[in-house]
This record gives sequence, structure tokens and C-alpha cells, in this order.
Amino acid sequence: MYYMNCSLEISMYPLEKKYKHQIIHFIKKLRNYKNIEVISNGMSTQVFGDYDNVTTIVNKEKKFGRNEMVEITDGKILSTMKYKKAKKHKIHKKNNSLGFPNVS
Repeated sequence: MYYMNCSLEISMYPLEKKYKHQIIHFIKKLRNYKNIEVISNGMSTQVFGDYDNVTTIVNKEKKFGRNEMVEITDGKILSTMKYKKAKKHKIHKKNNSLGFPNVS
């Protein structure tokens, strides 16, 4: 069986002010999965792992989190997701906070 490693960059741009809690909650839910790696900074969140795992997990959590986020922001959210066929590069040290990454 062939496994394709991928990198996914997610950026969310709510058009309302009440959004921070829901985005943080979404990122924390992603970090609960052991078969992907999640790194966040002030502009986006990167998810690394097997393509099938990454897409399944992100789609599942987006679906469950969407109702909460739409309720708070009145549905005014713009998001982008960029996939790349690649492994994680050693750009950042693992960062467990939701602030800016440590750059090595």
C-alpha cells in the first residue's frame, strides 16, 4: 500500500470579532490525534501526515466545529486550505502553544 505524506496549511479569516475561542478549539481538537502533527502560528496552522489521515481528520473536525463557529460568527468566515505533497521540513521546533512558533 502506498502512503503519501502531505503538508496542509489552514488559514481562517472570520469577518466578525468573536472568533478566537472557536479557532483555538478547532486547533486543540486536531492536536488530539496522534497520527498527524499540528503546528500553529499567528497566521495559519500546518498539519503534517499521511494524506488520507490529514484529510479525514480535518474534514471531520471542520464538520463538527462548523456549527459552533457559524453560530458565533453568523456564518461570516473565509478559510483557505493549501495541500502540498511533502514531509514536514525542520523549519520550526514543535510548538504546543497557540502563539508564534520557535524558529530554529
